[in-house]
Amino acid sequence: MSSPISLETAIPSELDPSAEHRSPAVALLLSILFPGLGHLYIGLWQHAKWLIVCQGIALAVVTYGSGTLHGQAILMVLVVYWFAMADAYFSAREWNAGATSLLTGANPRIAAMLNLLTKGFGYFYLGDRTKGILCFFAVSAVQVVLLLRTNVWTSILAITLQIAIAADAYRVARERLLASYPELDQTDHGQPGAIERANPGGLLPAAASAIFLILGISTVVGFGALRALSGHSVNAKGILEQGPFGLLYRNPTEHIELTAPASWEYSRPKDTLVQLSGEEGCSIIVIEQFAIYAVASTIDANKAQVRETHSDAEITSSHAILNGHSAQSFEASFTNRARLLIHQRYIVRRRSLKVLFFIETWSSPEERQIIDGIEKTVRI
Repeated sequence: MSSPISLETAIPSELDPSAEHRSPAVALLLSILFPGLGHLYIGLWQHAKWLIVCQGIALAVVTYGSGTLHGQAILMVLVVYWFAMADAYFSAREWNAGATSLLTGANPRIAAMLNLLTKGFGYFYLGDRTKGILCFFAVSAVQVVLLLRTNVWTSILAITLQIAIAADAYRVARERLLASYPELDQTDHGQPGAIERANPGGLLPAAASAIFLILGISTVVGFGALRALSGHSVNAKGILEQGPFGLLYRNPTEHIELTAPASWEYSRPKDTLVQLSGEEGCSIIVIEQFAIYAVASTIDANKAQVRETHSDAEITSSHAILNGHSAQSFEASFTNRARLLIHQRYIVRRRSLKVLFFIETWSSPEERQIIDGIEKTVRI
């Protein structure tokens, strides 16, 4: 990704097809394995290096990061995968036609990806610094207004703005490229152009473009919708019945099942799947939320909420096993208004695009034994 060139002064040149043919399909498949591998196959070392480094950093943030940064890293992972597949396919075709050098500093796909991720840096790449700065501040300001009241539609609209400027960067770059190098056009006086002639057969560019476009828009819009839903609770109703070992709660929609003592009471407070309560405040609450943020962020937020509610709370991190699955957890101890020592345990486990919470409350060793018994009946 070198410095931009002035396309207005570039001199058109005849294409020199490469003697070393590269299969666009192989480049695409290698990029599916990991971004950058398709570019290594073609011989585009600089592109491969940037893609591998960017994807590696993004995956590290997804694995170890938290908060908003974690969510943005997820978007970057998806966008880099999308870009790598599309760019590898078309770069292989351009390599075969000897057109690779003509796109240096003016690749429409790079301009589009940069605008999608940065809200304007694609224009910098093309040399339009003023336009890039104005675009960044304008889009950012509009997105702030839209997200004052975040919902699915405002979030999708905010993401759509970035898709729009990505499409505009692609348009601008391609128009300049074809103005300087008309031999890059797909047709030449009604006949197949040089790139088409160098790549007979295989997946047609029109079909590939449609696939990449649909995949890209679906990914970004889907991410916007998920970001809007993030933090909202799942409200799937469960079934309560007397089982052979006590009070059986089943939620077929969310595939959750647990058994509490027959004497316990059932309730369903707002934003919970179920609350099962015994005497003296002993209880288990099950909550499930949509979440693109890391589990660590969710745990930190719950710890902060406990400390805010109970200034004397003592909190210790721990590890839990729930239905044979590893889960993160922490325990908090504090005194309630009746000066009774209360213990709570938060068990948090990611389930695909959702996070499941088990909030256990007890005040005596005997109640803790009952809670431990209920944990053993959990099926998820």
